[in-house]
Amino acid sequence: MTKIRELDDQGVEIPVEDDSDDWVDEEEEDNEDDWEDDDSDEEEEDGEDDDDELGADITELFCFSESFNPNEYIERIKSRGGLVVEHPEDFLRVCLFDNESDLTNEDEKKAFAMLTKRKTREDCFQLLSEEEKKYISHISDDYTVVIITSKEDYQKKTPTCQLASFLIDYTQIMVGSIVNSNFLDIYLENPSKNVDDIIYSESNDCSIGIPFQTNHPVFLLSTSEEKMQEMRQYFSEKDVPIMSREVYDFQPITLSDCTIVMNEEFFSRDPKSLTLEEIDILQFYVHTNGITFERAKELFEECKDISSADYDYCEEMLKKMNIFQQVYNFSTINKRRFRRRILDEAKSKEFTEHLKELPIYFNDLIENIPNEIIYHILPYLPVHELLQFRLLSHVANLICLQDFLWKDVCSSTCKNHHFLKPLLSNEKIFNLPYMLIYRNHIQPLIIDYKQIKKEMFLENLAEEKVFKQFITPALFIDTCVSEDSSVPIGTTKMSGEPDLPKGFDSQRIVNLTLLLQLNIEENKDSDLFGLAYQVFKQKSSMFPTTGILFIFCNSDDELSPSKVFHYVGSTDNLERLKRSANDSRFCFTVKFYEALSLCNDSQNLFAKDIDEYEKQLNKGDDDKSEKLSQSLHAPFLTSEPHKLFGALPVLYDDEWYDENDDASSSGSESEDDYEEDPYFYIDLNQFATPLIQLSEDSKTQENNILESSVDVESAFLLAGSGEGVAVDKDCTWKEIMSLEDGSKLFELQNHFTSCFSYQPGTKMYKKYNHLVKQMKKQAKKSRHEH
Repeated sequence: MTKIRELDDQGVEIPVEDDSDDWVDEEEEDNEDDWEDDDSDEEEEDGEDDDDELGADITELFCFSESFNPNEYIERIKSRGGLVVEHPEDFLRVCLFDNESDLTNEDEKKAFAMLTKRKTREDCFQLLSEEEKKYISHISDDYTVVIITSKEDYQKKTPTCQLASFLIDYTQIMVGSIVNSNFLDIYLENPSKNVDDIIYSESNDCSIGIPFQTNHPVFLLSTSEEKMQEMRQYFSEKDVPIMSREVYDFQPITLSDCTIVMNEEFFSRDPKSLTLEEIDILQFYVHTNGITFERAKELFEECKDISSADYDYCEEMLKKMNIFQQVYNFSTINKRRFRRRILDEAKSKEFTEHLKELPIYFNDLIENIPNEIIYHILPYLPVHELLQFRLLSHVANLICLQDFLWKDVCSSTCKNHHFLKPLLSNEKIFNLPYMLIYRNHIQPLIIDYKQIKKEMFLENLAEEKVFKQFITPALFIDTCVSEDSSVPIGTTKMSGEPDLPKGFDSQRIVNLTLLLQLNIEENKDSDLFGLAYQVFKQKSSMFPTTGILFIFCNSDDELSPSKVFHYVGSTDNLERLKRSANDSRFCFTVKFYEALSLCNDSQNLFAKDIDEYEKQLNKGDDDKSEKLSQSLHAPFLTSEPHKLFGALPVLYDDEWYDENDDASSSGSESEDDYEEDPYFYIDLNQFATPLIQLSEDSKTQENNILESSVDVESAFLLAGSGEGVAVDKDCTWKEIMSLEDGSKLFELQNHFTSCFSYQPGTKMYKKYNHLVKQMKKQAKKSRHEH
């Protein structure tokens, strides 16, 4: 946390102790009885004043910093319906004292202790005029506070500027702006313009601030080590934290607080020459913004915040470099493999071949003790001790690499975790040695489970048995942009034009976008038929094990929202459907990986007291879902990637109800009859299981790539809600096409399409609403009985 310097009225710095114990002592001096006395005094002074006595026309309060004399502006501002605060420093301190409960993280609390150290609330409150006291209790909601200051005052960090910056910029306790005197000229000379009109106008040259807050870190990119050292020194002097790989690789960060800073020469780099660390940083660009180092220095000198034009310039320059195609090259799966120590396909194959060459017979490890006894003991050791045992000797290493030993280890581990139970079946799911099954498939999911439990399970506030039910394996999709013409016919891809049988009637998919073309045969050795598929298979048998699956979607058309086809036959019968004159159309090649997923909004069902659970969960500023996605997948994500299988979300009662449904035709309740139950939730997994669910986060990333390459109208996934396709027990395949060589094309019947995170979709609603109504009545009755 940056030290916030206290200054006296002449701008001279007051020495401040750094020891955190002093802050604790200072806070302990303010006992609870004193606070109660302060509150009661305020009630006595304010109690007789009703809200009606406040200036009905006053919506804007003006505070002037130390170097300004506000007297010449008082009457003119009053004529505009504003009020000049006569004691700005004391007024702001009282506002800070009164909103102490809104400060949640430790940095904010330390800053509060520093800013309130000079005076008590009682001392400040007594100095305020009666009129100023009236507005204190309404300051956070009803009024816009304008701080008029100079560049000199702001750079000196005078008390008023420090307090205002903390209240407005740092914590957002107060709604307002910090501006220079130019603002007053515009405000007073243009009666038709309010504060927001001036502040948010494109020609605004009034705001005063700094480009980076002290709690907003920066990523640094440069063309040389010398320039990098200059940037590091500069930001250190400005008390701006610098984000390092050691931080973002191993702990979640708030992406919206981060900015990428690069020197101007960086834009001349060849994308292919980027280092792994530079690619790592640029992957954050989807959810952050960028600015040049040269512009950042100008903004610090001018006391200006970063403008959208500064961000836009940096983005345009990066797009001209065509850099995003190089950066987003299976970035998520590569980062997960690195974090979970998963071997890729080539290394797994190499290790498998090495294990085949191991001798079967060798000397006993310990004289007079057969190796069979060692084999019996080792499975009872924790895995990390078993791996340490390998280092004992060459023979110990040979013993620990035996496949039957790791089969026992895998079996005993799977018995202790519900999400690994499918691995206990007689059928071997993964065609790998058991040691690799443990390393690549079991251990990563165990780490996932620990992360989910750490972030989302609150002891004494959640039912652990129910909590576990909502943790399921899912098959996640990572993408890499490619020209559609370079992808062979029948190959797995997302977007682009579909490869359908010759003679296919294209009117069947008019206005539909290809979401996924999945060649099942070419993905059999990947995670496609792993744990997530095994769970899906227990609920539905509609997923084919051969051929090619096509999923099309159009979320804007309720009458034809999606279509799913299955082709069985030779790829020689397929041809690429040409529906666009754009020959340079792009697509995405894909890779799959398994990870655990916690069903969205499932806390409404596993929490014992949802209100208390949410209160405890959200104590800090972190977005828990964003934090969890970073822990499970990659540090530059804010939500889950696209996924196959997994689980559908839990919906709130009002999300289930479809107000556009025709009650007369469906027999459902009308909007007027509908009564929302805030304590009733619908688990969609009772009715259906997901086939595919798209991610808003990944759509943003992929669209960012395409915007730099093709017209936005050609983009595969425009930013927006994530579409999904789900199936239930009534889904069937219907043959719609048969070729001479026996090849066939089938179409899926009775499936559901929706952005399931927000609504069930009309088809699911109409089919299952009668069950939901019964469940709702039963839940209400049960609550009354208890």
